[in-house]
Amino acid sequence: MAAGMNNPSNRENQVDAALVKARMRFLGAARRHLEGQGYQEVQTPMLHRRLGGFEKGTGFSTFSSSLGERLWLRAAPELYLKRLMIDCQGAGMERLFEMAVCLRDDYDESAPLESFDRPEFTLLEMYSTEDDPWALERLLRGLVEEAVAAVESQGQTAAAKKGQARLRQPWERKEFSQLLRGVDRSFDLEGLLAQSWAEVEREGGSAAERQARAIAARANDARLREASANLAYQAGNLGPYLRAGPQGYWYDFVEHAFRTKVAPALAGPVLVHRMPVESSPLAQSSDGIHCDKWELYVNGVRVALGQRELMDAQAQQVRFAHIDRLRRLGYDLLPEPDEGFLKKLEQWPAGKPLIGSGVYLDRLAGCALGLLEDGARGQERMVPNLFKSY
Repeated sequence: MAAGMNNPSNRENQVDAALVKARMRFLGAARRHLEGQGYQEVQTPMLHRRLGGFEKGTGFSTFSSSLGERLWLRAAPELYLKRLMIDCQGAGMERLFEMAVCLRDDYDESAPLESFDRPEFTLLEMYSTEDDPWALERLLRGLVEEAVAAVESQGQTAAAKKGQARLRQPWERKEFSQLLRGVDRSFDLEGLLAQSWAEVEREGGSAAERQARAIAARANDARLREASANLAYQAGNLGPYLRAGPQGYWYDFVEHAFRTKVAPALAGPVLVHRMPVESSPLAQSSDGIHCDKWELYVNGVRVALGQRELMDAQAQQVRFAHIDRLRRLGYDLLPEPDEGFLKKLEQWPAGKPLIGSGVYLDRLAGCALGLLEDGARGQERMVPNLFKSY
């Protein structure tokens, strides 16, 4: 026997071959399902000039001597996939997907299980020129069913069997604001947002102009900020950056309460929807208050999301400008506005729909293989990406 093999720490670092094989079967089944639904697989660049395409977080950068510039290692493929959709209009590429290796240097203290797959993880993104974002739910259900069937025929642990049974349960839909009432019954997010929007509507203007005013009005709404801050304090575990100064942004407080108290209790599968516009800088809004988006939670972990994509250059500029204002206030971990992407958006036909979905494949596979069963790892800091621990 090789020296050191009896050391427990060495055994912990050994690759679990069965786990690796099961993960690859899971990913292979997901790929086959998408191809069977008419989706074409593509590859987009690993090196980006801007850090973007996701809600929050930071990434890794490098320097290209040949180009003489700083480049970011991909944190999400979204903006490049949308560029591809725009460039390939009329070429029979109405449905695309990519299984992209991404890197994010991020750890969420309020949702440690969501760091299960960091810093290197596999993100499935898929796009279709359909209009209904709930069509992506049906697509994802079929994908999960086929992927689970691919792994359940092998030797299974009790935790894996339980995880697979959970993924096959009926998927519920719950509204974001109603879930927050579980933290504080008096917190009326819908009422606060509606009041702010009514004032904006009275002033008129284009949809993009109204949206710009609404986002600014909510950011400056003292009542909304105070109620949201109170909700966050009730949730507990506030980070120092949320307690004072310019970092007291209302949606950060609301999101903190959701991540800390609500999400961990979502055994699921649960689709959370009717979230505020501020929850996604790249999703369309039909009413100026909510984004047309849903998020899927299983075992307290967000494993996927789907949305109607914001493909109007003027409206997207509004969202990027809002992000930039927050950046100047000290939110240095927000994605960077991408002027090149805005220019490309001008080529997308007005009114043409696009829906998209992002699936955290390692989290989803982890649920199916019993690694994230019922929050079994508690609130401890996760070993980065257990599928790639070697």
